[in-house]
Amino acid sequence: MQGFWKNFLKISMIFVIFLTVLVLNFTDREKKRFFRFPARIISIPIFAFGEVVYEIKNLWKRYVYLINVEKENENLKIKLLEKDIEINALREKLKILERLKGLLGYRETFQYSTVVGNVIGYSSDGKFKGILINIGKNQGLKEGMPVVSAGGLVGVVKQVYPFSSSVILITDKNLSVDVLNTRTLEKSILTGDGKDGCRLKYYLKTGDVAIGDVFQTARISEFFPRGISVGTVIELQNPDEGLYKEVKIRPFTDHKKLNEVLVIIKK
Repeated sequence: MQGFWKNFLKISMIFVIFLTVLVLNFTDREKKRFFRFPARIISIPIFAFGEVVYEIKNLWKRYVYLINVEKENENLKIKLLEKDIEINALREKLKILERLKGLLGYRETFQYSTVVGNVIGYSSDGKFKGILINIGKNQGLKEGMPVVSAGGLVGVVKQVYPFSSSVILITDKNLSVDVLNTRTLEKSILTGDGKDGCRLKYYLKTGDVAIGDVFQTARISEFFPRGISVGTVIELQNPDEGLYKEVKIRPFTDHKKLNEVLVIIKK
């Protein structure tokens, strides 16, 4: 093995000496041509290394840029979410103002004082179902006072507490209201069906009533002021037996969607 390396070194030295002598005998032009090719060979890895370093540098810049863009996007998402919350809050306030405007405009039709309240819950004691409002005895409320919304009649104050009251709805079977047909002026008694609707009692078969007729309070018993909208006829039946028609009424006010109400203060 040692002999191999000795021979390799001898041959290498002879080749270097030969190459040196050969180069020394070259003219200047021949020397330039001779060294031009090795220079090109050596420049290839140097150039390649430079390109790799350049691409790595650009890749790092793009990575840092993308990280910054991602952070900016997250910040923008948070800001957009905050703006959406603000817009929704403003929309809700606008809806409340519109409902209050409707209530206040409706209040001008009465000759009595009124108090605005908010629905805070629902009540059920087994005898009647109703809603709870956040005004009571301290605001002048008494049992039996009518409760309305911008759409129409809601019900009657059932029980009064210092700062709240329970209201029995017109859809309850225990409440009866004197009403009249605004088209024919015929009068009847409205009561709840125990669910979400109402019906008319004692409406004679000879009476004139049609789908779409509107009923309002009639003020026969002085219990309700006259002219409060109640509901519209959605179904008619004429039973073979009996003297009266079966008339179903859909209330104008949906108690499930109530927020603000108006209590008519009757002394």
